Amino acid sequence: MKLAEYTQIDGKNYFKGIIDAPFFDDKYHIIFQSTALLPKVEPKSSQNLILENKGTENEAWVIEEIILAGNFYEKKGGKMETEIFQRDIEKYTQIKPFEDFDDGSIQNFNETLQNWEYLKKGEKVLELELKEKFDKIKEVQLAKIQQDYQLAQQVLIKNCKTVVIKIMGQEYTDLQREFNKSGWRMDKLAILVLIDLNDKKRYKLTISRSFGKFLLTKIQNISQNNFFKKEIALQKIERNELTFEELSVLKLDFIFNSEININDEAEKYINDDYYKSKYPEDVEFIINSKNKFFTELNAE
Repeated sequence: MKLAEYTQIDGKNYFKGIIDAPFFDDKYHIIFQSTALLPKVEPKSSQNLILENKGTENEAWVIEEIILAGNFYEKKGGKMETEIFQRDIEKYTQIKPFEDFDDGSIQNFNETLQNWEYLKKGEKVLELELKEKFDKIKEVQLAKIQQDYQLAQQVLIKNCKTVVIKIMGQEYTDLQREFNKSGWRMDKLAILVLIDLNDKKRYKLTISRSFGKFLLTKIQNISQNNFFKKEIALQKIERNELTFEELSVLKLDFIFNSEININDEAEKYINDDYYKSKYPEDVEFIINSKNKFFTELNAE
């Protein structure tokens, strides 16, 4: 004799399986949570078999559709349901669609990409996309400005050696601090340690303080020019003064690859009447130092 075993969940008797009834005392016995009434139908994977009216003349196995709870979004249109039949699971996704702006936009779920896409974009969606594009190009341009600014804030000092002076940040602050020490020296000479780009060796640059100021003025003019261009552009971007088209093609004419030939500048310095009259000893030092501004740090 066969029995239908069931299990109770939340007051319902769910079909568990078919078992053999125990046989003793010359007869078959019904055991706990089983019935001799066998189901006549086989449920689908999205269904349950439930025994109703247990122990009455109306006892019967009935099919119940399995209901899933949660946030489900219809793949066509994105309408949300909190309960769906399991048999309809293929019609839904739990991936949240784009925000509904109630502007006539239509979105469907792309099975291949496993994401939502618009079939039709309304006015609010188009406005949002334009803003997102604007914010993206804004982010890119801000990063580009800062990157270009850092590249522009370098000056090559050339003589028989070539060194880079970064005219921003901590390196420039350190350079200015070292230069300011020349004000304490009796001979008023500025001595800076710089690395040659070619042989990577360290060299001392020895110049008179007034000539150092002469060079720093040129360097700072380049730095200030680049700084003003950067700040004006940043202000326009931050205040949203540029259109999308203007922002897309924005390019600042920073002064790149700036070079100062120290010998050429020395000629201008020693022939300048102001320096000749005010700093005659400095001018004399520069005249005697031409082509010898750099000496290797370890040289005797």
